[in-house]
Amino acid sequence: MAVISGLNASLLLEALDKREHGPLTACVADLVEAGRNSCLDVVSHIRQLQQ
Repeated sequence: MAVISGLNASLLLEALDKREHGPLTACVADLVEAGRNSCLDVVSHIRQLQQ
């Protein structure tokens, strides 16, 4: 049994995809990096809108 919580929709989909290739414990760093990149994308988009 695996529990996935605290993720937004895009990260949840990525976690589900990665789960197909092995245990999620093996890809935590990848999911954290994907979350970081997702946040940076949002910040970049907001900054562009403010210009």
